Amino acid sequence: MIGLYRSGTSPLHKIGPGTKLLAVVLWITTLSIWGNNPAIWSVALVGVFALFLVAFGSVRFFLKNLWTLRYLVLIGLIPQLIFEGVGPAINNTARLIAGIMVAILFTLTPHSLESSMPWSGRQPRWPVSAFGRPLSA
Repeated sequence: MIGLYRSGTSPLHKIGPGTKLLAVVLWITTLSIWGNNPAIWSVALVGVFALFLVAFGSVRFFLKNLWTLRYLVLIGLIPQLIFEGVGPAINNTARLIAGIMVAILFTLTPHSLESSMPWSGRQPRWPVSAFGRPLSA
């Protein structure tokens, strides 16, 4: 996870992890329920792109992360093209990409990673003695 972390001061970096997790769940649920409508997954893809620009300010970074999904897209797209046809294949693949990209985005922008690192030099938020153990060994 540390290798994936991208520091920044964007609004997405300031959102807490619980809020991000809820957003991912709602995003993917929305894509699952109403994603058969091309307008929904089109808005979702444009929304993910916009969120990447807000968080990192780089189209290249978005495309780099999109490129990492190429094999997953091919594994999902080719059988659907053979058995389902072009329309459902594009629809399902676009929903898959939009869902995974928002999960990638929120993984790359953790809220309090610095404060939770043991080498950060900060005291824990709650005293360890609150859990029944003294602070000193």
